[in-house]
Amino acid sequence: MDIFWWIIGTSVGFILWFTLIHFLPWPQTTVTPDTLGLLPWARNWFLPEPHEQWLYHLGLLIIPPTAILIWWWKRRRHQRPASLHLHPSPPWSLMEIVIVLLTLLIIFWNPNFRSTFGSLADYGRIHQFFHYNTFVGAVSEVIYGKIPLVNTFDRYGVLIIFLPAMIFRLLPFSYVNFYLYLVVIHLIYYFLLYLLLRKLTRSRLLSWLGLVFIARLVFLRPWASHDPLSLPSTTSLRFVADLPLFLTLFWYQLKRSRLSWFILLLINFLAPLYNPEIGFSLFIATIIFLTLLTYQFRQPLIQLISRISLLVTIFLSAPAAYSLLIWVTSHQLPQWDKFVLHGRILLLGFATLPLPKLGVYWLILAIYQFAILVTAKHLLTRSKHLLAPLIGTLAIYGLTIFHYYLGFSETEHLLAVSIPALILLTLWVNHLIRKYPLVTIPITLTFLWLLFHSWPRTAQLLRSRYLPLTRGFYWSYPGTGFILSDVAQDEFVQTAQAIAATVPPGQPVTIISRYDTLLLVMSHRASLTSYYFYDVQLLSSTMIEEVVDQIMLAQPEFIFADPENQQSEVSQLVFQKLKNRLQWEKKAGILDIYRWVKST
Repeated sequence: MDIFWWIIGTSVGFILWFTLIHFLPWPQTTVTPDTLGLLPWARNWFLPEPHEQWLYHLGLLIIPPTAILIWWWKRRRHQRPASLHLHPSPPWSLMEIVIVLLTLLIIFWNPNFRSTFGSLADYGRIHQFFHYNTFVGAVSEVIYGKIPLVNTFDRYGVLIIFLPAMIFRLLPFSYVNFYLYLVVIHLIYYFLLYLLLRKLTRSRLLSWLGLVFIARLVFLRPWASHDPLSLPSTTSLRFVADLPLFLTLFWYQLKRSRLSWFILLLINFLAPLYNPEIGFSLFIATIIFLTLLTYQFRQPLIQLISRISLLVTIFLSAPAAYSLLIWVTSHQLPQWDKFVLHGRILLLGFATLPLPKLGVYWLILAIYQFAILVTAKHLLTRSKHLLAPLIGTLAIYGLTIFHYYLGFSETEHLLAVSIPALILLTLWVNHLIRKYPLVTIPITLTFLWLLFHSWPRTAQLLRSRYLPLTRGFYWSYPGTGFILSDVAQDEFVQTAQAIAATVPPGQPVTIISRYDTLLLVMSHRASLTSYYFYDVQLLSSTMIEEVVDQIMLAQPEFIFADPENQQSEVSQLVFQKLKNRLQWEKKAGILDIYRWVKST
């Protein structure tokens, strides 16, 4: 009967929400590309959608509370408190670990990964270098001495760039080695996913099946032909801190040890530095978990207040600690305003795609809604269900990171925010199988259908990984290692060698070219400017002026630039402002070399 009243309550809440959105005025934005000073190319990507954000948050405020209130009003007199004691966890075995790792390697590993970069003609496409360079370029800058948010900028965070940079100061850095770094990160992440599923379900088989289903959905997509790792920000690289947090939360609930509490605080300290968006979501999730735990087990309120106060202090001290560290080591302060400005432009409508009226995302939201109702049931009936706080926390975290899909409604973004929902789904399948053994067969058949319904396409994707390449140009120069389908490395090697011969090691170089990231990695140099010249970084006229000012102030002896008739829109804007101070020297590979003419 619980499900019946949940459906009734959810329906009433949905009707109320649907009615309100037709009578309440939608917020109108006064922000335009002109007010933000966006460049012409960026204006085409500007699509403000404040109504989507408004509808989403209004729905969260109305639908779950309405469903909970109606269920509680009808069922409060008939509900008996329940408790759940977890089944014993099966012992680990070497065979189990080997099977899990082999499964992940089969799903993740692409022997033809060198060819996933496509072609130079597609350099600006989102699935090729364009998206990949946002990480490779920033990591390369830090390797060669730059400091995140001081003299180089990356919109994804500090530690997400700093950690691989520290690793590649010890190991050779290249495009393909960064790909291998992503593979290692995902092996660790999905092994932690298996560990979490195993702790929650207490079943080796179901945990393995859940792992296979989730990993296959993310890495063997029948509707896409590109390698998921070619879009690093939509992968687990961005969300890598969430599974360690959920494992620690569960450990803290069971043991209440000082070590688990310390690790909770440590994750909430590092996560906002790793990626502020996900760090904030994990911070909210931790507060929700502590609140639910306190309410369920009737702990003193003063204890909750003291823990949350400490948590807030730790969370806010992260940027302060980084600022202090940078000040002590370099006598400079991080430019947090750049980070805020870039985030504001994205939030107000840059690079947004409208949310489809119908889509799989409704199923994801329904899972989170159901999880909130299940949590409310156990809390309001004073149940001692051990998983209730974590179920509610997973749902709130999923709803928080759903903004990532809300802003840019692409399939990759939906998969990225669906991992908590798939964990919850696996948990409920385990509950149904244990409570109603007869449903094992239909659930198994449903799982097999979901796993193999597009098997021909999936098999084709797997087979394509092992087929020998019939054509392509292998780039063997240090820093590359990939295979392109259309262009050999020769001219780029000439340019990289000219840069290395002209600019001494340790000295920054000025490259006005859409290929600046690739050439900087090949020449083992850092950029003189804080921004790169690919479009996703330089969005506004203010950023262009900052780049020009940095070059004018430094007055580098040599500047490398694309030929004028081949320059991108962004490169043209910068080059034209500097043209009167440049004297052409010679051509080196794909770029022209100019000498800086000092004013008299």
